[in-house]
Amino acid sequence: MERSGGRQPALYQVPVNAEIQQLGGFMYTVKARSAAVRSFVTVLERGKEALSYSIMAEIPERRRAFVKAILELLEQYGLGGVEIAWEWPGTMVKFGGISSDRESLISLLTDVRAGLKSRNKELLFFGAVYPKVLRESYRVTSICQLVDYVTLFTFDMRPHTNNVADLCLLIRSGWSLFYDPIGQMPFAVRGNQWMSYEDTNSIGVKMNFVQEKRLGGVILQYMDYDDFWGFCGTRNPLTTFIYQRLQQIPSDIGFAIEWNKK
Repeated sequence: MERSGGRQPALYQVPVNAEIQQLGGFMYTVKARSAAVRSFVTVLERGKEALSYSIMAEIPERRRAFVKAILELLEQYGLGGVEIAWEWPGTMVKFGGISSDRESLISLLTDVRAGLKSRNKELLFFGAVYPKVLRESYRVTSICQLVDYVTLFTFDMRPHTNNVADLCLLIRSGWSLFYDPIGQMPFAVRGNQWMSYEDTNSIGVKMNFVQEKRLGGVILQYMDYDDFWGFCGTRNPLTTFIYQRLQQIPSDIGFAIEWNKK
């Protein structure tokens, strides 16, 4: 977000740089291949921008300006919705939060929801599961009532001082395994704890989708969760599986991704 105003009241806008402008043509090309594709924009608070998020969300006039900018961006680039990514509101002052963030977040989501209501656009929320944030910064029930989807950033669920414990080792220590036929992925349960995860079967479903829809590639956000020590067998089993499947997909897609066949 950027703040502008001079002598006028500060308005909070979503900056659109040259790279984002180029994405407009890319997204229209993708939608031309499949009308069912829905693309989203994420507005992320991070570093010095975190305080701008707090200041914008606190005042109704600023929220209205922000919502207007979001709606214009969605219409201009044919996007299906917006994801509000506010990981450290309120009590996490060292990340730029202020004490009013907990309520301001709900006000912001309410205003964005109202703006999207008549436009057939979706609202997503991206947040952290750090226990302190969940207790003191999020009104969880209210957030879930206002948005269509919630994405949780789970890397910070445990402190960095904890020892490495790969999921495959946890599963061997008394967890019950289940399969979600809708999400087509496995999950594990022990007592009141629940974890979803990927295996080669669930990754295979996604790779079938990549091949069927002729997508340009895949992205792995955290390869370090892929049993890189080989505690439970071969190192990096999922990354290896994805690589092997990509090698088998014909490279006939008009994107900047080509595999060198040897």
